[in-house]
Amino acid sequence: MKLNILLLTAVVTGALAAPTADQSAPEPNVLELQERATCWNRSSCSFSWGGKCEDYCNPYKFNNMQKTDCGWGRKRCCCKKERR
Repeated sequence: MKLNILLLTAVVTGALAAPTADQSAPEPNVLELQERATCWNRSSCSFSWGGKCEDYCNPYKFNNMQKTDCGWGRKRCCCKKERR
């Protein structure tokens, strides 16, 4: 009986101590939205694009790395449309 009370107390304490989810949705960053709209010649999503996007975008200019439509921890290269 004491074990049941102890387990029930632990479960209730854990539920009360758990953080609540933030219900307010963050406002989209205007710069991020513009970058997504101007992305040209996107690469595939990968963990290993860091430092290689300049080579991928050659002869075009490297613009940024995006995590749009990629899984956790993955990013893609985004090139600019104009040439160097």
